[in-house]
Amino acid sequence: MLPSWVKWWLILDFPIILWDAMFLIMRPHSLPGGKYSFIWCWGEGQTSGYGAYIRADKIYGDMSDPWSVAQMYGNLIEMVLQLYTVWLLIKRKPSSTFWVFTVSLMTFFKTLLYLFYELIQMEKVWSIYTDPTNWLMSYVLPTSVWFLLPFLCMILSGHEMISALNITHQQKKIKQMK
Repeated sequence: MLPSWVKWWLILDFPIILWDAMFLIMRPHSLPGGKYSFIWCWGEGQTSGYGAYIRADKIYGDMSDPWSVAQMYGNLIEMVLQLYTVWLLIKRKPSSTFWVFTVSLMTFFKTLLYLFYELIQMEKVWSIYTDPTNWLMSYVLPTSVWFLLPFLCMILSGHEMISALNITHQQKKIKQMK
């Protein structure tokens, strides 16, 4: 049985991913100064929220870069899988462990691919050299959550699946010995 925080992580992650996906879907209206920017950008000059984030992660504000749109579609698939997984967890279905592992693996590697893409295009997309504090607070710290928690979910669910396989294997061996 997985700890309850796994279910709560998936439940809390869902609206954040939805908010993120909607920011990308609604561009240019979600960008600072846009018709619906107040949902994502606030503060004086709309410099908080995504207003700060797009100063650290230029891809989100770049309408010509297809990567952010591609990862947004990944977000939408991830959201559907999260809903299904939470439903399985609530119903206490045995397959929930497999789906926790699957959606966590997807989240982890989607985040990793995003990081690799940005590292490859560092000069183009990062403003680390002009504002390291904004980069740390708006990019590094939030992104680390999407590495750490999915990784922990993968470890826990993977361990549970391997334990179940070992028990099944042991039971088969005992039956063969009889």
